[in-house]
Amino acid sequence: MEAWPLQRKLLAIIDEDVDEDPSVDGGIPLTFAINVFIMFVVWVLYHCLRPHYPRFFYPRVWNEGDKKPPIVSFANFSWLVRTVIASKDEVGLRGGMYGLLYIQFQVFMLLYIIFMTVFALSVLIPVNAVGRGADESGWVETTAVNIKANSTLLIAHVVLVVLFQVMAVLIILWYQQLYFRSRKLFRAHEHVNSRTVYIRNLSRSIKNGAELQHFMDILYPGQVVSANLGFHAPRLLELKEQKENAILSLEHEQAVYMRDEQRPMRYPGTCGVPLVLCRCRAKEDSIEYWKRKIPAISGKITRLQKRTPTTTGVAFVTFAEVDVAHTCLKDFYVTSRRRNLLGGVDDHALVSQMRARQWHVDRAPPHTELFWNHFIVGRTSYHLRQLVLTIGVLIVAAVWAVPISLLTNVEFLIAIPAIGPIAEEVVSWHPVVQQLLEGYVPSLLTSLFIVFLPEVLEPFCTWERPHNVAARDASIMRNYYTFVIFNVFIFPMLFIGSLNTFQKVLDDGLNALARINFSIQGAFFANYIIQQAFMSGCFRLIRLHHLIFRQLWIRFLCVSDTEYAEARRWIKPMELRGVRFSQMLIVVAILQTFAVIAPLILICGILYFLFLYIYDKNNILHVYPRDLLTDSSMIPTVINQFIFAQIISNAFLILFFYTKQAYWGLGIVAGLLLLDVVVGVVLYLRNYYEWDQYIRRGSPHLVECEIPEAVLAAAYKHPGLVEEGDDIEGRLERSKNIREEFMTDVERDTRAHQERALQGDVDA
Repeated sequence: MEAWPLQRKLLAIIDEDVDEDPSVDGGIPLTFAINVFIMFVVWVLYHCLRPHYPRFFYPRVWNEGDKKPPIVSFANFSWLVRTVIASKDEVGLRGGMYGLLYIQFQVFMLLYIIFMTVFALSVLIPVNAVGRGADESGWVETTAVNIKANSTLLIAHVVLVVLFQVMAVLIILWYQQLYFRSRKLFRAHEHVNSRTVYIRNLSRSIKNGAELQHFMDILYPGQVVSANLGFHAPRLLELKEQKENAILSLEHEQAVYMRDEQRPMRYPGTCGVPLVLCRCRAKEDSIEYWKRKIPAISGKITRLQKRTPTTTGVAFVTFAEVDVAHTCLKDFYVTSRRRNLLGGVDDHALVSQMRARQWHVDRAPPHTELFWNHFIVGRTSYHLRQLVLTIGVLIVAAVWAVPISLLTNVEFLIAIPAIGPIAEEVVSWHPVVQQLLEGYVPSLLTSLFIVFLPEVLEPFCTWERPHNVAARDASIMRNYYTFVIFNVFIFPMLFIGSLNTFQKVLDDGLNALARINFSIQGAFFANYIIQQAFMSGCFRLIRLHHLIFRQLWIRFLCVSDTEYAEARRWIKPMELRGVRFSQMLIVVAILQTFAVIAPLILICGILYFLFLYIYDKNNILHVYPRDLLTDSSMIPTVINQFIFAQIISNAFLILFFYTKQAYWGLGIVAGLLLLDVVVGVVLYLRNYYEWDQYIRRGSPHLVECEIPEAVLAAAYKHPGLVEEGDDIEGRLERSKNIREEFMTDVERDTRAHQERALQGDVDA
């Protein structure tokens, strides 16, 4: 295949006699030293800040009136002891089902890496010493350089690969069983969504919830509390948001007036700043402005509510009892039960009008986590958007992997005419500079990018138009995993030291794969895991950027009591729950791949899981509220991603044994890859079977709570259709707490119910 002119020029540069060997240690000692220093600085800073900001660093064990510990005291350092000795039961009590499963996964992986380390180092180090002979090589090279092609010493490597892969399969089987057992042990508090079902494919000819409620009353007499349609009314939601912001602004301005004893002024209307500066208009009273603005917005909402909004084919039906909601799920899930249920309705025309035979019925998401404007988007459009975003993630992952791969080999950079002289000049400053460029900088750039990736992905995943927050978070987790496994693992394996491999495969066949330099890759991945263990782990502990943002918010932006309360209560995790699993899965795949290629990388893996275990367990026990740790619905996805990582790891091991011409080993690893595929299918079917049996024969396992009737009746009513109150102007004048005054009954009752549920967790 003939290459393009620019491509031929680049390949000619690559084909020159360039030294592709990394520095003897791959820059790993330097990376390790820098990160140890960073960790020391972060720990000192953490223990200096911890006593001053207890609401931020340990809010779950801090009570108002508690004495703040001195910086140099056992009380200030005791968090480490409490974290290490905390039992599994305490983690489950404070962290819920998700917290327990997350920490248990870390424990399983830590023990697994220790198991691999003991066998790999005790077996492969002597084997490499025999294979190396009198030659000298860096410790990151090991099997990749020391063991010659078709050597009998590769038998030990194949045996270890089989042992490690079988152990990984047993661990993930055990972990899935732990997940099933945990679902039976943990009981979540009953909420409105526990009694509500979520219906899709409802006929769009149904224009109000009364028609649907009448139909559901026929199916479940005396059990239906409310039926609400998922209307598409973006303008109403926009006006409601404007009104909410206006109320908060008025409360803020009144607090400023109380503080400064001077009425705040604002620039009027459009182009207010230049008009005031030109003395064409004067500033106006800000409090009076918002008092006029809020009733005006409320009037617009009232007028718009009189119109008939667009239906979306989505509805929510709330029942009086949890068991009835589960029965509804069962009736519409089991084909025979659906047929019998609908067959008992005398009015067959009503069944056809509702399109009840085509309904998809699921448990409803929490009403506070719905994206009402997204219901109008159909499933086909939703899946097309997912596909477009996934392709975009893969393109970005490939593009970002290229400069990272180039930086891992300075000799290659010097050979490129455009940047070669600059790179040569930089490297000539000091020998340490080359180690920084090859070892520290690529892993640092990779680590920093994936730290901020969830925030970057969030608006793009919202563009997919998911119906609720859980679906958006699942999309973030999926795309994050896709990016990381390709950008951190797959593309560096293919690009580092071998950017011309693809063209060579087209020209010379599969023999070109022998150009892949596993020794350079081993150094890059060791540096990456060190970065994740020390620097990224420390930032999970201190969360410095969150602390700075919080304190700036309190110091310069907060004035009203509501603003201060929100700022002090604000605790945000470093990453979404599923994102943390994805990070660990990539590290496990890297360690499994290089356990027999560069086994000393396993020591980095032990440090990674040990530090993350301490930091994350501390956050679960002492920092994050329990309501952030209760959702474990992503665990089946984690299991699927674990299996996929195993498959990718085995694929690269097949490539490694191919480069060593150990075709018998290649066949064995190919069998392990097939085993992973089979196990993945079995685990998927097993999870589906458990879910199927829960719907067919199970029952909700919840802690009963008394839910106010107003919440049950109106929780799933479209927020834009909630009626505006009367006498807006009078209420603004009389109220001392405007935000409380304009809260709806549903918002007030929902908050009280959540506080009672949270108090129940604390008492437990």
